[in-house]
Amino acid sequence: MTASIRTALESLVSPQTLLPESELERFRTGPGEQGLPAAVLEPGADEELAALLARASEEGWRVLPAGLGQWLEGGGPAEVQLVVSTRRLQKIHEYNPADLTFTAGAGLTLSALRGITEPNGQWLP
Repeated sequence: MTASIRTALESLVSPQTLLPESELERFRTGPGEQGLPAAVLEPGADEELAALLARASEEGWRVLPAGLGQWLEGGGPAEVQLVVSTRRLQKIHEYNPADLTFTAGAGLTLSALRGITEPNGQWLP
């Protein structure tokens, strides 16, 4: 099943999105073979993430959103087929200091946001 999932994903996402199999262990979600995902993905655009999640839904693949992948054994499902990291979705799409608003990708870290807002005397409480 793992090979068929990876093959399906290779035709769906860009090469830099699908991490090599050598990276899977780093994203282990639990003990044994069930804790090792079939694939780890780092989409680089919202559209790619949407296509990936739509396909996962169609196929019935279990997906674990992983943020930056720092804490995967924190109580989520132990058996998943896909781990999706938001590491490459860090772009600030819009920032309007006067309106106190911003729109950003799901992978933007708080420290990166702080670096952008501090020069304007702003912070995220």
